[in-house]
Amino acid sequence: GAIVRYDPETGRETALPRQPDGSLCWTLVTGGSLAVRILPGEAPTLPSEPAYEEEPVAELKDGWTVRRIVRYAPGKEDFEITSLDEKPRPIALGDWRATLGDDFSGKAVYRTTYVSATEQDAEIDLGKVCWAVFLKVNGEELQGHYAAPYRWRIHLKAGENEIEATVANLLVNALNEREHVRIARDYPPDSVYNSKQIEYDKSFQASGLFGPVRIRYVK
Repeated sequence: GAIVRYDPETGRETALPRQPDGSLCWTLVTGGSLAVRILPGEAPTLPSEPAYEEEPVAELKDGWTVRRIVRYAPGKEDFEITSLDEKPRPIALGDWRATLGDDFSGKAVYRTTYVSATEQDAEIDLGKVCWAVFLKVNGEELQGHYAAPYRWRIHLKAGENEIEATVANLLVNALNEREHVRIARDYPPDSVYNSKQIEYDKSFQASGLFGPVRIRYVK
């Protein structure tokens, strides 16, 4: 049957372009995915995936602020969730631990603005994110992403556009080596796997919005 691309976030179906020999080809980033539907009979008339300019029109490097909004911390018997009311502070893209602390697990909101010369459909690509992110553009909430690629189709207005990315990291930062020692002391016997788990967790402590954050216009 006919094969079409299915977007599980929006429910939209688009045509998959075929090669001259009739085959279908696509490239996935590491951790990426593609959903397709196989339909009986001929393919219906569907819009094609939007084509974007090869070169980004902008890379949003500077002007970012961040503020923590939720903290997850190990309590006596379970994780404690605390809402935070902080003022935004400047931050460079990259690991947020230098700014927000090595042991912070939770959510933080990144904000910046992009000035577009025209009203335009575009794609925004956040690059590398550790680990989950929800995006708002001019107050419009977009679907959260939990794995690469961290890309969305967006609509830019002429003039200033507000971009807001709420990033959540993992619990391994709060559940650090000090907390592992406390838990082992308070809840004996200590697991034989605990020391191995501590070392394994260290490879997942990177947190935040790394970028590069790029915008490409629809052709």
